[in-house]
Amino acid sequence: MNAAEPVWVPDVRHARTLVIEALLCDAPAERYLQAQYAVALAADAAVLARTGRRIPVDLGDPWPLLASTVPALGEWAAYFAATQSRRRSIAAGRLQVSDREADDLLRDADGFCEAVIDWAQRFEGGKGFDAGQGRSAG
Repeated sequence: MNAAEPVWVPDVRHARTLVIEALLCDAPAERYLQAQYAVALAADAAVLARTGRRIPVDLGDPWPLLASTVPALGEWAAYFAATQSRRRSIAAGRLQVSDREADDLLRDADGFCEAVIDWAQRFEGGKGFDAGQGRSAG
């Protein structure tokens, strides 16, 4: 972590890397689950930016906490909360996922990472950090 960047930046940068890596996965279930991991990490980055604390590891569903902590991301939280049952079924191998569904979730994960960056930069006062590239924009 760069000493000048906010504490949330490495997490959202990692989340974006996970989205890119997921694009390289052949199996739709793998892409879907990787996208889910990326959005959970980005949610943690948002909560960390807002509160200075991480989402508790043992919290089964981070989305209600995100919605209450960062209301500006509430619609995203509701969307991803609605995918949790499906995520668990796919992870357990009880449900198949199509290429289209996996790719749609990846696009949404990328959009969510962007929304987290936009929100966190506004919350931090627009300090000019480029969380997507890992360098200062200013």
